[in-house]
Amino acid sequence: MFKKAAMFGLDARIALAIFGALSVISGAALYSAIQQAKVVAIVADLREVHKAYEQYWLDTGEQLNRIGALSFAVQELVEDTRSLSGWNGPYLPYAKHASQTHALAYPAYDSVKIFGRSMNDSWAGTNGVDAVMPATCTGAEEPCGRWAMIERMHSSLAEAIDEYIDGRVDYKNGSLRIYCADATSCTVYYLDGSVEPTA
Repeated sequence: MFKKAAMFGLDARIALAIFGALSVISGAALYSAIQQAKVVAIVADLREVHKAYEQYWLDTGEQLNRIGALSFAVQELVEDTRSLSGWNGPYLPYAKHASQTHALAYPAYDSVKIFGRSMNDSWAGTNGVDAVMPATCTGAEEPCGRWAMIERMHSSLAEAIDEYIDGRVDYKNGSLRIYCADATSCTVYYLDGSVEPTA
């Protein structure tokens, strides 16, 4: 009788060890799947920002106003501030940002914006380590790309997005650029491939 109980106890421990190992494996797979779903959703949102800009341009015949040397007045995508003929928005499902006049509120990661920056130069990186983005796009030698950006995400997520879009993690080159103030506050910039007129 004691022998049977001891065997049952051993079988139970083996079963528990197997279930524990399977739980760890399935937990890691679930985390990976959740992370990948976040990446795909953010990339889709970045692409939607570019599509919204293009649709606005098609509908109104106008580009978004510029704010300073770099920023586009992205709030014009959700509110007809210029009373333009043909405006058929809102073009994006976000609210205007509470404190930034050139941004929209983006759930979980603070804000979404559109910037005009160099297409070809190497720029972005890490605060205090790398040179960051150029202040302006200067002309034909340095064409100005239209970059959708989302602010304030963790570096691990930003790097996963870079891997997904460019096939490698490189903060300063490719269609996706990353700038990190620190590991918990990174901005991703996504180029849609179009070139902004410099005039």
